[in-house]
Amino acid sequence: MRWPGTSAPRHVVAPTDVGVKKIEHIGPFRRDLGVRLWPTLLAPIEASTPRLAARLPAV
Repeated sequence: MRWPGTSAPRHVVAPTDVGVKKIEHIGPFRRDLGVRLWPTLLAPIEASTPRLAARLPAV
């Protein structure tokens, strides 16, 4: 679906960003990879959403 006059930023996470050789489709749901991957995936969303950013701990 397209929305005229809007844009969405694209965020790419490479396997090397989270210290693995590959992520694959189910990677975010694997226990060992998920704990490293989800903070990286959610950071841009949380930072751009004021209500979420206000509840985040300082890093």
